[in-house]
Amino acid sequence: MSNIRERIEKRITDAGRGYVFTRKDFQDVASSGSVGQILSRMVKDGLIRRIGRGIFDFPNINPALGGQLYPDIDQIAKALARKFRWSILPYGNLAANRLGLSQQVPAIVTYLSNGPTKELRIENRVIYFKHARPKEIYADSYISGLVVQALRYFGKDRVSDEMIAYLNQKLSHDEKTELLETIHYGAEWIYEIVQKIANDCREQKLNQQERLHQILIEYDNRSDRFYEGDIESTFSNLMKQLEDNGQEIDIDIKAEHMAFGFSENHEDDENGWGTYFGPMAIFPNDQGQMMESPSLALVNSQMLDYWANRAKHAKHPIQKARYAGLVWDFNNKVNGKSADIQIAQIRIDAVCDIARDNCHKYETDVITKLKHALELAIRINDKNRIAQVRDSIITYEGNIAEDSKCGLWGFAYDCLWNNKKISLTEDQERKIIADLEERLKRVTNPSDEKHIDPWAAEAAAIRLAKHYRRKNRQVEVRRVILAYGQVFEKISESANAMLAMKWLQDVAQNYSAYGLTEEANRILIRIRGLGPKANSELKPMSAEMEISKEEMAQYVEEMTQGDLSECLARLVAHYIPRRDETEKQVKDIASKALLTSLFQKTIQGHKGRPIAVIGSIYEDIDGHIIFQISQNMQIESVFLRQVIATLIEKFALTSGKLAKYVFQCPLFENDKRSIITEGLRAYFNKDALVSIHLLIPQIENALRNLVECAGGVVLKPSRNSTVQSLQVRTFDELLRDSIILQVLGEDVSLYFRTLFTDPRGINLRNDVCHGLAPAQLFGEGLADRTLHALLVLAQVRKKEGDSNA
Repeated sequence: MSNIRERIEKRITDAGRGYVFTRKDFQDVASSGSVGQILSRMVKDGLIRRIGRGIFDFPNINPALGGQLYPDIDQIAKALARKFRWSILPYGNLAANRLGLSQQVPAIVTYLSNGPTKELRIENRVIYFKHARPKEIYADSYISGLVVQALRYFGKDRVSDEMIAYLNQKLSHDEKTELLETIHYGAEWIYEIVQKIANDCREQKLNQQERLHQILIEYDNRSDRFYEGDIESTFSNLMKQLEDNGQEIDIDIKAEHMAFGFSENHEDDENGWGTYFGPMAIFPNDQGQMMESPSLALVNSQMLDYWANRAKHAKHPIQKARYAGLVWDFNNKVNGKSADIQIAQIRIDAVCDIARDNCHKYETDVITKLKHALELAIRINDKNRIAQVRDSIITYEGNIAEDSKCGLWGFAYDCLWNNKKISLTEDQERKIIADLEERLKRVTNPSDEKHIDPWAAEAAAIRLAKHYRRKNRQVEVRRVILAYGQVFEKISESANAMLAMKWLQDVAQNYSAYGLTEEANRILIRIRGLGPKANSELKPMSAEMEISKEEMAQYVEEMTQGDLSECLARLVAHYIPRRDETEKQVKDIASKALLTSLFQKTIQGHKGRPIAVIGSIYEDIDGHIIFQISQNMQIESVFLRQVIATLIEKFALTSGKLAKYVFQCPLFENDKRSIITEGLRAYFNKDALVSIHLLIPQIENALRNLVECAGGVVLKPSRNSTVQSLQVRTFDELLRDSIILQVLGEDVSLYFRTLFTDPRGINLRNDVCHGLAPAQLFGEGLADRTLHALLVLAQVRKKEGDSNA
């Protein structure tokens, strides 16, 4: 109950003094009875005031006398309207008073209401609610309703030029614009006066509407190829001109500008929209908050209505497709319901028209639109339009395909082949496959070296191989895969070793995937032979970092204050990488070198063999984080070395003392004490090679003990189907166990995976256990990191009264 009271109190105080409310204002917090009890207690405590039956206020205080002021009658009326779920509007003299056109305050204040006519008395004040038709209340525009009621109160002959001038000055540009757009009912004289009140806005609006109309006519009649960005730029320039002239920009111009600013086929899920259209840019502001442009938060019902109208009346298919696409995509987000199916039909038809007329500047954009139109036609189950888009896709590919531009062909196969919801004629099936076969033949023809294109060959061959494999025609599968593979094998003979290894690795994977096992093994042998040469081609890169002796001394002093336990705990905590910080670092680096972050990275082993691949930052953020952590660990090694060396000197540390500290942790078994002690002795004797080899298996065993002590599973069935046995789970599997994540945390799990088991990181455990690393790898820095990992686990203690760790 105390938590409920805190939430209610916060809402009241956040609203500020003068706030009037009823129990209904807190129905989302607790039941009516509970809210009533809490409000009664707050009255007794003097925090709020009861001003009528079931109605309260957070009273204003008289600044001069200190007493409580009487609540504003408008606040009372609004609280009652919320309670009864009415729309209300000040009536007559009250409306004139609220606008400042009258100084008189009526004894009985009257509001128009869509509820029943009702009179309520609150502390000797009478509030009269008069039933009115909904259109008289102007529920969508309070200011419009207020002005209409005030004008009606005075009457046509009593509205003076001074009043008109006063309202022109009092009302903001947006309020005057709202007046012009929402005054639909009432006498003609009221509309004429409103036009005088908002005359400056009216003239400005007419001028802007004329310029808007000219732009729309221009794009409707364009016969050259253009794209949505051209329209966005046109409206962006217009808006800048208007702003430079000090003009408020009309809502229709803003709607046009925003419509063509969104990107299609938006792949970034971080914004949480889940929509086909997304912001063109996402960037941090000065406070570090992520901003998006354009933002879905700015799209409202009025804007969607405008786009829907434009979708129906625009002439150019590029415009029609964009308007209809936005309405179909955003309507559910904004209005909570799907758009009319006619909008989807407009989108589909317009996209097909774009492909037919070839009026868009970028063919790849049209392909994206056609794919979306096909998905949309399938979604609304419109068989005629499914066929229409199918035919458009086939025809468009035939019109734009170029062998050397892989993105401009093959999409007919990708979209239409083996899609159960799409019917292809026999002629269409034959054409799609024949086109791929002819293209494969052209780009692999040894007698026409000028037009040989291995990447085009791969794109065609993989599609054909999928087709023939489904048809169970393995001979044809082998033919097309070899046709492309042999092209890559040929060009890799004259390429540098690193590039050749990358090409051949992909070829080997495809050979293996399509059953060409002997050929795949042959390529793998060739890759292994290229390893040493690839290593020799690598060029060393270095970066300098300067830190003064004074700065280093101050840093080490701060890290080594306190007793030994405090220092070791601080050492452990400080050098555990934090995922969130590293992710921010990765994204910051990517923002400064976006192109580099989009390329795939291949990590080579010590003999030049490719051992891991990191995708683009959008596809493989985890890979980038692990790689960055490993880079950071190398930079930190200088600082970690200094801190450890100072601790050894300050506390006269020996291997025995450190072993005693480590064995306070129940995860390390007594029968392994001699191994760990020997590993620590080797560390203190600067024998990193022996220390690392002895300590890593004991770190892995300690993690296994942790899982087992907590009731987890450390065994798994053997992969060998001929032998019925169990084997222990791997180091990497242990690190992903929910028990490890719960006890040690995600940051430690990620740290250990980067250090020990992930090929995208340092991968120390696998290099040690499989004998992959040369002796010179095992230096002081990795020995320090291994010791640090041992100390991380040494922080685990047994709970009092609990037999498990």
